[in-house]
Amino acid sequence: MVRYNVYITSLLIAFLITACMPHPVYEANEIVPLGSTRETAIRTLINAGSWYHQPCPNKYSIDDLFFYGEQKLNRAQLVIVTSLDGVVQQVGTLEDADAWLAAYNDCINREYFDS
Repeated sequence: MVRYNVYITSLLIAFLITACMPHPVYEANEIVPLGSTRETAIRTLINAGSWYHQPCPNKYSIDDLFFYGEQKLNRAQLVIVTSLDGVVQQVGTLEDADAWLAAYNDCINREYFDS
């Protein structure tokens, strides 16, 4: 019975720690200042734990997508860095997976995600 209680307590603590972790966009906003170069932002966020980076060129800018957390397509956390002429203009996210899947569906390489 004691082992069971220790096991349940350990699972609960692990769940609470992961549930309380902030979204990676908060750290990204701290470590990638607006006005920095796109190359610096890419290097910084890959070194900060992004497991997948996907550039998505638009008509006038580039959205660099950085994925964190789970590798399931609908559960991953996304940080979006928008650059214009190689200079970071915005760091943000779309919290809802359906929203970023709709916005970037043609850009995301699904091979990097677990089914």
